[in-house]
Amino acid sequence: MKFTAGKVALLILVLVSGLSASAQQNAIKVTPIRLLGRQLHLGYERALTDKMSVGLSGMTFFPFQFDDGTIANANLNTANTEISSGTLKGYSVTPELRFYPGSKGAMRGFHAEPFVRHYAWTLGTEGEYTDGADVSQVATDLRLSGTGLGVSIGFQGIVGDVFVIDWFIGGGATASRVRVSGAVDGPLEEDVQAYIDDLNASIGAVPGLGNNLIKGDAESFNFKSSFVAIPVLRTGLSIGVAF
Repeated sequence: MKFTAGKVALLILVLVSGLSASAQQNAIKVTPIRLLGRQLHLGYERALTDKMSVGLSGMTFFPFQFDDGTIANANLNTANTEISSGTLKGYSVTPELRFYPGSKGAMRGFHAEPFVRHYAWTLGTEGEYTDGADVSQVATDLRLSGTGLGVSIGFQGIVGDVFVIDWFIGGGATASRVRVSGAVDGPLEEDVQAYIDDLNASIGAVPGLGNNLIKGDAESFNFKSSFVAIPVLRTGLSIGVAF
């Protein structure tokens, strides 16, 4: 068989058309605005049928240390405690099952999806606790984590069979709990207990955390709250590629 320029061009056109026809079975997406909040948000979507897809997205904080201005703005200092440094880190994982009711099929047009959200954030701080004339060094980790369900809607378009734009908004609720752990290095055991008493007073002032109190000794302490319902807001504008 002789290949002419016309036949080669036709063959290339057929191959490209075939790739384009199957190109919308997968998409990898990123949410750029999250970078402003020191977060990396990535997602993957796979078409299952002509009306349904499955997706998985994840977010992670870029660990960063608080400066004095951030500590002051976040009201991390108290009457007796002065925080000298703080580090925030965390992640979330969100699987979802998407439905595309429109005539364009999966991966295109209006979509609605139930989702599951699991997350964990950890705030680590170091500072000083003053009790009268005594000063204790304290290091505390506060961890907020939970798992829950929600529903979101949105619209996804694919430009040129490659470029993906996906907008979504929704909400739900998670069953979450707070964990606090840390260590105190103080001159007197009474100073350590005074710091733990102050923490218990702060925790007791927060509705829904239950009656669990911090348990501690002369060197360390820990606390785990009851489960509380925390609302989830899910919204974003993602861009990516389909293939």
